[in-house]
Amino acid sequence: MLTPHILGPEFSSFLRAVRLYCEELGINYTYGLEVNRKHITLGSEELKQYHPFKKVPVLIYNNTAIFETTTICRFLDIISAPNNLTPKDPLTIALVDEWAGALSLYVDNILIRQYVLEFAFPKGPNKSIREEIIKEITPKVIETLIFLDKHLADKPFFCGISYSMADAILTPILDYVIQTPKATELFNNTTNLIPYLTRMKERPSGKTVLKK
Repeated sequence: MLTPHILGPEFSSFLRAVRLYCEELGINYTYGLEVNRKHITLGSEELKQYHPFKKVPVLIYNNTAIFETTTICRFLDIISAPNNLTPKDPLTIALVDEWAGALSLYVDNILIRQYVLEFAFPKGPNKSIREEIIKEITPKVIETLIFLDKHLADKPFFCGISYSMADAILTPILDYVIQTPKATELFNNTTNLIPYLTRMKERPSGKTVLKK
């Protein structure tokens, strides 16, 4: 098998999701913002040749660029067959795909784009954290975490009894949220998410990808 390269910065939650999936599949890979010894700047025209909307991550395989995290994970499953993570049952496949898409679109937007990034890359005066933004979005963050907690219930993995790309996508998101200053308040009304995150981080894939 050719060695795929995951184009994107190490800190990207979606890049970490793809890395987790590669680790779970046992795929050797490289990652970073360098392609063919050339550094690709985020948001640049150079990036546009790999992703039409200048986003990351992008999987580069056999000189072909594949973008969107869920599509990348499904492709990785295909090239790993028969030892892949795709469920056998069509309804379970649909469950995983719909949740992977929802986590990538809706949950990531609330927890990462609107909340975590305000701490990581503050846009207030002198690069200060805009406390009014944090205060405004916090109820929605708590609501989202409670929703995820109820869905997880007592399942070992987000979509049932087996690891899926939904877990690969959700784990880096939760890992970043729990590192924010008011994480105790955010997770106060949840019972399943923190034990779940602990289990995911203790897996060999989690120890490799989420060690920073």
